[in-house]
Amino acid sequence: MKESYLFDMTFNNIVFKGRNKAYGAYKLRRVYHRHIIIAAIVAIVIFSGGL
Repeated sequence: MKESYLFDMTFNNIVFKGRNKAYGAYKLRRVYHRHIIIAAIVAIVIFSGGL
């Protein structure tokens, strides 16, 4: 097994292996962590503003 192959394998790549990545779910799963971080920051700002 090549070393670069190990670094390329992510959970999303394993889940979507042999499936259609173009319809949107793959991209949503890829950027999910960014959405969570942005949502947390917005929630903190709103909560802090309310105090």
